[in-house]
Amino acid sequence: MALEDYSAYFMYGGMVVTVAATVFFWWIEKRDNTDVVGIKHCLTSAEWSGEFFDSYIESWQQTNARYGNAFFYDITFCLEGEQKMFTAKALVNPGEMHLLKKGLRIRVKKGSKNRIAVTDITVADC
Repeated sequence: MALEDYSAYFMYGGMVVTVAATVFFWWIEKRDNTDVVGIKHCLTSAEWSGEFFDSYIESWQQTNARYGNAFFYDITFCLEGEQKMFTAKALVNPGEMHLLKKGLRIRVKKGSKNRIAVTDITVADC
């Protein structure tokens, strides 16, 4: 068979690769936007209405995002009466980063449209 017989396969293959690459890069970009949404929820939590819950830290992870000198952390916790784990952003000052530990008391604000933010981390129980 000559090269002309395979030209249709090259054309279809090129289309498939182009569509697959576009979907892949769109998925990567969309995944990064979830961090931006979590940061927005954390910064604007005082403005939206919602219910406050007390909980405890199960785990935490520092993100690359900063606000002034403070760093954003992904805090994982359980809410009372619900079986699933939640993750929300919290703003932690550099002087308090070493104080984070499992079981530390937090205050969480949960609003409509799946908005959730950690509003307060209690470093020491009095």
